[in-house]
Amino acid sequence: MLLTFAFGFQLNAQTHHIGLNFGVNQLLSIDEGPPFGDNSPWESTLGIGYELSYHYVFRNGLSVGLDIGYISPNFKDYEGSTFIEQLNEEVVADRVLILSYISYDALVAYKWDLSSRYSIQVNTGPSIYYEDREKSYVEGFEETLIIRDFEYAEKRFNYGVSLGLKQSYTVYQDWNYRINLTATLRNSYIFDYLHRNNSIDRILPQAYLGVELELGRRRP
Repeated sequence: MLLTFAFGFQLNAQTHHIGLNFGVNQLLSIDEGPPFGDNSPWESTLGIGYELSYHYVFRNGLSVGLDIGYISPNFKDYEGSTFIEQLNEEVVADRVLILSYISYDALVAYKWDLSSRYSIQVNTGPSIYYEDREKSYVEGFEETLIIRDFEYAEKRFNYGVSLGLKQSYTVYQDWNYRINLTATLRNSYIFDYLHRNNSIDRILPQAYLGVELELGRRRP
């Protein structure tokens, strides 16, 4: 149905962009403090993410779109002291925490075609992050692995706004479609990340590489 809809618009010189992206992210503090507030032992490290994107680009370069992704910011407590019940002893080792979110970004963008193969796009819009899973363990001790799946609840949602830059390069093109390689840099500002009265805001830089199918434009 999506492909039928896309080809139905090809005479209007407007394009549909369907992409799959993979990349990295890192939750950072605006004040350069710990990601979970003062006195927290956790430090932010690189996490991974992937997303499916759809953008509809008008003939004047303006576009609207939606990115749906799964992102996993990572955190470490270096040389933390942990009591392991199975061993009945206290160990000093790195603890790992991985928080997984389902993300939704509604974007408005402007796209410049620099040549027949290159284009660049600036986009911005609101973001929603739903905390889906938490995974924690002590490195080197498999028995400490804990995985928690969260039920749907309002307190699991975070809201923000994102600003991004996307560059694409066409590797193949035909009469009415293109295959593009894309690189995207995005920075999201997340409001009230910990849902506390004193509201701790955070920023989430993300970098993605991906492949994109562009449909609907007639070419000579």
